[in-house]
This record gives sequence, structure tokens and C-alpha cells, in this order.
Amino acid sequence: MGPKRRTVPCLPKAGPNPPRLPATRIPGNETLLARMAAEGHEIGNHSYSHSLFQNMSQRAISAEIRQTADLVETACGVRPWLVRPPYGDLSS
Repeated sequence: MGPKRRTVPCLPKAGPNPPRLPATRIPGNETLLARMAAEGHEIGNHSYSHSLFQNMSQRAISAEIRQTADLVETACGVRPWLVRPPYGDLSS
């Protein structure tokens, strides 16, 4: 069951593709990121370098996620808890 008719006008006009700001572009765009957070956008983590996780050690993956989370938190006061691996790369 989808959203009720009365909630549809409240959904962002961005549609299914929300605004994205690569981690490498956070420096210099802190105001934009803070505005996105203030407007209620969920701020997620997609890694810093967008490298394929399956080619990285667990330590390197953790460092990528931590580096991005630190940048986001410094920029807008919100620490992202959602992580989407680059390329949807999930493995056991």
C-alpha cells in the first residue's frame, strides 16, 4: 500500500532521485548540506572515494565510511547511519 492521498503533497518534489552530494565535494558545500538536513532530507553515506568494496579490506571500508561520516557531521551536525555501498556491492 502506497502513501495516502493526503501525504502525497508533503513528499519532496525531487521524486525518486533525491539530491546527491559526493563526499569529495562536501568541503565548500557545507551550507548546502546543512540546508538539506534542515529540510528533512535523510543524509546517507556512500563512501568517500566510491571504490568497489569487494576489492578493499574491512579496515579500508571502515575508514571510507568513517571519513565520510565525519565530514557530514562536521558540515551539518548529522551523523549518517544509512550506508549504501558503491555499485550496490554486497558480499558475504
